[in-house]
Amino acid sequence: MMGKHIQLSFAILIMFTIFVLGAVGDVDQGYKQQCYKTIDVNLCVTGECKKMCVRRFKQAAGMCIKSVPSAPAPNRCRCIYHC
Repeated sequence: MMGKHIQLSFAILIMFTIFVLGAVGDVDQGYKQQCYKTIDVNLCVTGECKKMCVRRFKQAAGMCIKSVPSAPAPNRCRCIYHC
């Protein structure tokens, strides 16, 4: 009889410990906001845009966009990074 009580208490203690460690782990993960910076270029090439963004910001993504919708080709490089 006493053995079952100890097993139950131990199982509850293990579940409580896992719950507390999970809650503490969620608090440690900070929310990272995304920012972007637009760089004007003559003609945007996706590969070069990505390289330029990674040089300026450690972990970044780059994409080519047009300055105005009627522009014939993309002429801006937009860097998206965590700030």
